Amino acid sequence: MLGVLSPLLNKVDVNKIFRIGPFNRFEKAERVELPNSTQTSVDALVQEVVSRSSEAIGNSEFFIALVFEEFDNHLSEDEVSLVNKSGISTENPIGATEFYDENDELHCFVRAYSCNESELENVVRAKLARHLDLEPYYMAELFIVSSDGSKVINLYDERGMDIVWL
Repeated sequence: MLGVLSPLLNKVDVNKIFRIGPFNRFEKAERVELPNSTQTSVDALVQEVVSRSSEAIGNSEFFIALVFEEFDNHLSEDEVSLVNKSGISTENPIGATEFYDENDELHCFVRAYSCNESELENVVRAKLARHLDLEPYYMAELFIVSSDGSKVINLYDERGMDIVWL
């Protein structure tokens, strides 16, 4: 079930976009640094990410892709609960694919979900919480993708995000 991921996957190898880990950096990306998290509230960081993402995508439609590593191809029960509490139903992804990351020797699973701005704020907050030692958080990597697959934003942690034009 590729669904909404198809336009993106027709342009680039999934392993080159959705890689997890310290080597998840793009050659042709704009690096956006976020304000220092020790001097900025989580709410301000969330608003900065949402604002920059909206600006980069041009206020067009988008979806999120959660990328996680699991042997049995699913989020943990706690992660499912957290993502569902964000307003996003994990039961019906609008797209899905998987790949093997040879460099990190990981099986990775990509699940795409419809998302509005309010839900995006909640998902971004939970993503940032993981890196700021706050609760609750989820372990999946977060990508924000324009519906036409022309732009991908990777919020890698509280320090910043990469914006990639494809």
